[in-house]
Amino acid sequence: EQHYGKDVAIIILTPPPVVHSQRLEYQVKRYGAEKATGKLERNLTLSGQYADAAQSIGEKCGKPVVHLWRKMQEENPNNTWESFFYDGLHFTKSGNDFVADAILACIAENYPTLHVEPCPHTEQWANSSSTCQGFSQDGPWHDEIDHQQPETAFP
Repeated sequence: EQHYGKDVAIIILTPPPVVHSQRLEYQVKRYGAEKATGKLERNLTLSGQYADAAQSIGEKCGKPVVHLWRKMQEENPNNTWESFFYDGLHFTKSGNDFVADAILACIAENYPTLHVEPCPHTEQWANSSSTCQGFSQDGPWHDEIDHQQPETAFP
């Protein structure tokens, strides 16, 4: 905290799991069957060890941890979590959505003043009806700006 201040909200994200079959398929696709080594440069066991180490650091520092490696597998049994990746390592849209939801849940639980409540009418996060206790409004909302005379919105 001496380097970043005690008011900075930190969340530690662990590495996600790795899908072996997708990584090996990616090697062939990327380098060709002749040059693909057939050896994993990353694997599920090692990524799990890194995830546990990140969890340990979070606990030691008193910071919340989103344990993606465990969370993805526990909440999506029977290897359905594999659909979160397109090459065994990088996220698909559903994988990104899963991570975003996990981070937002962590913020709501651990830093509630930074949790953004979406607009009750549109369910959007970034319009004049969304709210967040931790942020102050420093300028006008977009719907308060006259597009023909925008300078009048900034006295």
